[in-house]
Amino acid sequence: KGKGKGKDKAKAKGKGKGKAGNDEDKGPSGPDLPRERVVEEPMLGEVVTWKGKFGWIKPSEEIDHPEASKHGGKLYCHRKDLIGVETLEKGDTVQFNVFKDSSGLGAEEVVPC
Repeated sequence: KGKGKGKDKAKAKGKGKGKAGNDEDKGPSGPDLPRERVVEEPMLGEVVTWKGKFGWIKPSEEIDHPEASKHGGKLYCHRKDLIGVETLEKGDTVQFNVFKDSSGLGAEEVVPC
């Protein structure tokens, strides 16, 4: 009685939900893509989320750009784009320049206010 129970579960563990094959669906991403500045003057905004090495900033003014609505109107920001600090926190007010890359719009030269 009870012999053999659970053996099949151990063999199947971890199967069927791997990342293999999903890479094709995603476009290029990351802080090292070629960039093009899209707004001449620095802008202000608020950090919506920060997850260790990157986060999202909500600009205080609307950006007049075809891709501005991508990512819910938020701008990508990587730790490499911070000036004078190593990290940001949700709710921080920041000043930044807006760039465009193949993933959408982002914030660079980000300085806490």
